[in-house]
Amino acid sequence: HIRKFDPENKFLTQIGSRGQGPGELMYLSSFDLDAQRRIYVNGQLKCKIFSPQGEELKYFTLPRYTLNGAIRVLASGDIAVGGWIQMAWPGQEFKDTHLIKIFDLEGNLQKQIGDIYDYGKYPLNSYGNRFHFDVDKSGHFVVSFIYQNRIEKYSKEGDLVWKADRFLPY
Repeated sequence: HIRKFDPENKFLTQIGSRGQGPGELMYLSSFDLDAQRRIYVNGQLKCKIFSPQGEELKYFTLPRYTLNGAIRVLASGDIAVGGWIQMAWPGQEFKDTHLIKIFDLEGNLQKQIGDIYDYGKYPLNSYGNRFHFDVDKSGHFVVSFIYQNRIEKYSKEGDLVWKADRFLPY
């Protein structure tokens, strides 16, 4: 669940409860707010959208590779998910080659931003490319890698516009 507090740290309300049904959350990995203070939650392969009062307004299923990723609401109304590069599931090949995925509010993939570095081994690709990201006021994506000495900035169109790195050979 998500708990809402006022500026004086007084508890206001709880949004969601444990479960997989309407208004419920499971394995919450990230949330963000839009300009109308609606709450967008990434949890258990679903994006759930709640009103500021905590009423579930909508949800859609996210692809498996977005599991555990951070979610950001874009000025366009689309959502960006990224941060966790998924390892191959048993019997599958590693296919995740982009850092951030942009979805519309129906769950349709609109765009992919940034390329992962291929270390040649699935677990290294997953761990070596994990990152945190945010979106600045201009709509640029700023990516900070957890296990690499690297920061990248992408335009809202997805072009790499700045990079600082020192290669770490795993």
